[in-house]
Amino acid sequence: VSKSCFGEDTAVLLEKMGREVGSKCWMQEWHRLYGLPEERQTRRRRNILKMPSSPTDSLLACNLRGLKLLTDENEMNYDVVDNWLKNLNDTELGEQLLEKSASCKKLQVPIPNLPIDDEISPLIKGVLEFRTYMNCMNAEGTKVCRERE
Repeated sequence: VSKSCFGEDTAVLLEKMGREVGSKCWMQEWHRLYGLPEERQTRRRRNILKMPSSPTDSLLACNLRGLKLLTDENEMNYDVVDNWLKNLNDTELGEQLLEKSASCKKLQVPIPNLPIDDEISPLIKGVLEFRTYMNCMNAEGTKVCRERE
């Protein structure tokens, strides 16, 4: 949907940005967990760029901060998404998605029932805020794009 809606160039650019940040963060996580220098990794090195299915909180936070979607205070940075939407070549599409963004920002983050440790709660709250917003934007953005096809 993103290629047909935003154009192939934009979709490829977003994918490339995500891949670059992801591999940088995964290398940091690898060094933090295993401490092996890159030149000693040989055959294993090929597999480390595959993000695990359940990434650690620090890996997820690194990726979100690298994309500037999570602030240093562990809060969702909505301005990054809104600025990107404002700069879309298709201004009508950008305006429609900005409306969806405004409604998605208002969603309540589902945290009251989670047993959250005070020490890690800001990060978990930030990640949940990101997921809540992005799940909404993915659903609403897909609807907007399909209506335009």
